[in-house]
Amino acid sequence: MSIISNNLKDLKNAVLDLVLHTKIEIVAVGLVLGGASSKIIYDHYKELGAKNPVAFSEEERITRHFNKLGQDVPPLTAYYSAINNVPMKVLEAANNGYDYRGGDLEGFASELEPTVDPGLRIHKQLSEYSAQINQLAGDALHATKDLLAAERDLVVVAKAFDKAWDDDHDDVYHTEFYDVEDCTTDSEGNQDCVTRTETREVYDYTIHTYDYDEKYGAAANRLLADFVSKYPELNIEEELYTAKMTGADNEYAIDRSLELKTGVSSREPNEYLAIVNHWAHGSNLAKYRPQINAAYSNLKVKNSQWGKAWRTAQSDRYTTYSHSDSGPKEFQIAEAAFSYARSIVRNSKNITTGIKFSKKAVPEIERLSREFIAVTLDGKDGDANQIKSDLMELSRELYDKNIEDGLELDPNEWGKAILFGLLATLASIGAGAGVDFAIDNNRTIRSKVEDMIDDDHHHFNHS
Repeated sequence: MSIISNNLKDLKNAVLDLVLHTKIEIVAVGLVLGGASSKIIYDHYKELGAKNPVAFSEEERITRHFNKLGQDVPPLTAYYSAINNVPMKVLEAANNGYDYRGGDLEGFASELEPTVDPGLRIHKQLSEYSAQINQLAGDALHATKDLLAAERDLVVVAKAFDKAWDDDHDDVYHTEFYDVEDCTTDSEGNQDCVTRTETREVYDYTIHTYDYDEKYGAAANRLLADFVSKYPELNIEEELYTAKMTGADNEYAIDRSLELKTGVSSREPNEYLAIVNHWAHGSNLAKYRPQINAAYSNLKVKNSQWGKAWRTAQSDRYTTYSHSDSGPKEFQIAEAAFSYARSIVRNSKNITTGIKFSKKAVPEIERLSREFIAVTLDGKDGDANQIKSDLMELSRELYDKNIEDGLELDPNEWGKAILFGLLATLASIGAGAGVDFAIDNNRTIRSKVEDMIDDDHHHFNHS
């Protein structure tokens, strides 16, 4: 019997040794596993964040096309095709520095040199864009001169409509009293209840007030009529001309920059063109011109309607059982005109502001590039990391202010690298905590097993 007893004791100890693990041990295992998986995830998204989408506009090919026709490149085509390539020069250098030189500062600076050093020129350089930007932006602004003038004139029109009406909406409530019963039950099951009175605010109705100022109503009518007479159309006639084929260097840059994200290492000619021509189809001109045209068509309709409505409009005050209200017909016409005018101004600025911004941004990108190279490669005093950060940020900002719907240059993959790395670690710790929780829940079972084994042990000893 002693053999059986000893075996049971050994079994007990073996089971307990296997089951019993402290919480710190389990969390430690979770940290190790989570750290390993998060490292893999972090490295993946880090590489994605280091690779910037790159596609040049084939500007030189577009220029040769118009030269063969004996024509100058249309001003907006010349501007947008050039402004696309300025940040692309910087981003391509960053990509090449990562691919060929490990992503350090010296690698980026070395790849950036051919964009500013005349002795290393392969394609058009940042210094050339910097020298041309005032002319390019000036011609582009001249091509949008009606929009620039309309921005100024419509601000005055919108203010008149805004002041013509003042609306106010006051909700009216009453206080409602109601009883609430609180009950408690003692250990013997006896219940004791107390009633108390509480209050709540209950909606009744809304008073809508519309105050009309005829002086501003008449001014809005006159100003809008003059505006429509001055600008029969606000359309920009030029259609951006895009490349019809792509060069091998451009295709290589596209493939290298997008391969990790898309898993595609080569493309068909039409696929390359679709990516290359983001500069045109995603430009602020392409995005906001249709919205301006639609808003102006509607504004001209409101011009006709307000020509009659401003005389019949009058202040009003009434009650409804709804928080919101559309208001009198004349008020609705004025509000719509105000909204369309503001829409035109806002969308026009979305086009012209980026063009104005480029006049300072392009020379600054060239200056930062030269300074970064001097600090990194030539030993000049300066903070290379900060200069690089400023250069990358300004390059992306220039692109986004002009080509909002172009390639996605936001480096959010770095954020994902950190986020998913943390999530992997937390998930592993959570799994460890779950196992630990399960073990804690089994402590009662373990105690019963111990008791049973002890009972058996005691039984065998006495038998």
